Amino acid sequence: MAITRAMLRRSAEETHDMKIPPSRLEAHRGASGACPENTMLAFAKAREAGALSIETDLSLLADGGFAVFHDSALGRTVVGDASLDSLTSAEIGTMDAGAWRGREFAGETVPLLEGLLHWQADTGMRFNLEMKCHGARQGEAASALAAQLAGVQPGLNMVSSFDAAFLAALQTTLPAMPRALVSEELPEDWQELAARLGLEALHLDKDILRRLFVHKDIYDDCVERLEKCFEELVIGCPSKDSSQIGPLISEDSFNSMQKILESLKAKNVSVIGGERLDIEDSNEYYVKPALVLVKEIEDEMLSETFAPILYVKSYEKIEDAIHMQNDVSQGLSSSIFTNDMRESELFLSESGSDCGIANVNIGTSGAEIGGAFGGEKDTGGGRESGSDAWKNYMRRVTATVNYGEDLPLAQGVEFDES
Repeated sequence: MAITRAMLRRSAEETHDMKIPPSRLEAHRGASGACPENTMLAFAKAREAGALSIETDLSLLADGGFAVFHDSALGRTVVGDASLDSLTSAEIGTMDAGAWRGREFAGETVPLLEGLLHWQADTGMRFNLEMKCHGARQGEAASALAAQLAGVQPGLNMVSSFDAAFLAALQTTLPAMPRALVSEELPEDWQELAARLGLEALHLDKDILRRLFVHKDIYDDCVERLEKCFEELVIGCPSKDSSQIGPLISEDSFNSMQKILESLKAKNVSVIGGERLDIEDSNEYYVKPALVLVKEIEDEMLSETFAPILYVKSYEKIEDAIHMQNDVSQGLSSSIFTNDMRESELFLSESGSDCGIANVNIGTSGAEIGGAFGGEKDTGGGRESGSDAWKNYMRRVTATVNYGEDLPLAQGVEFDES
């Protein structure tokens, strides 16, 4: 049910001339857990909290400007249903992007890139600018972004995107800008891709299993198998084909993981693994994944740790398992493994999983060809791909056509001509 982003560095032979920025604490869409995402308030709060970098999203507008906005259309965080590429800077720049999170945030408007860069000049905040091309206008977006970033102090920004065509265009229009490809899976040709696009990094937007609810009748057997699987995992340098797990992104990430595990141990919760490993005399933070066996729902389970921790809890009734799954602020991907058709139907119903992706007898991966990708709650973001994605580019209209010679009035009203 969680998303994690990890930086995957190129092999040692290729890194001698790279300019990968140092590991740092990065706030996703600003302080989005406490404030409306991608707003100036969220960015300011992230800076106050000690973030050294902020990940945010850019969408190209009709007039060639950029809105700091994740989705391809209004509707989730801003009232309306217009697609972003149909709006101008003047139109979206006055729209309320805060009221959806609460009355106290009403009046927080959608930032424009121009204003964000002014704030960056005053604060020195670093940004990972993720370009949302929404499947079109890559060349135009690259040219427009290069024009706006041309005079910005070097070293403050990295531009990332799921769209390789956009990154290729940006390589031409703004070659000095560090670039990163965001991908749901590690591409088989990632080294060739990185070299061709001149990438500084790959950001893996990967679904991982964070919480596992197991029926009490098979709990002991499942835990035994999990322990064996964890022992067999190959942890090592990501550039080696044999490695299954690489290092954590930073010392801060390692310390955060240890803080969570120590808190659980203080409550006498069973924690298996989680310690740091010495791999090839590296200074990187390799860790053994942690298996946490909980008897009750712990507060630590309800928050994102962005570390390899799997919480396992038993249940007796399927309704209880679904409630425990849904009782968090995140809602990207979920899955159920069952041979009972009634349980699977319940899981997929309106009384079941509240995630944007709900799978049956397959893992929590959401990257299925033809299926819409996106989450709900704090991991909401509209939908990309899939059969309904075209709706983001359309405008709905109600039309009534009178093919007769008379002019009927609404509701069948008639006037007496006498």
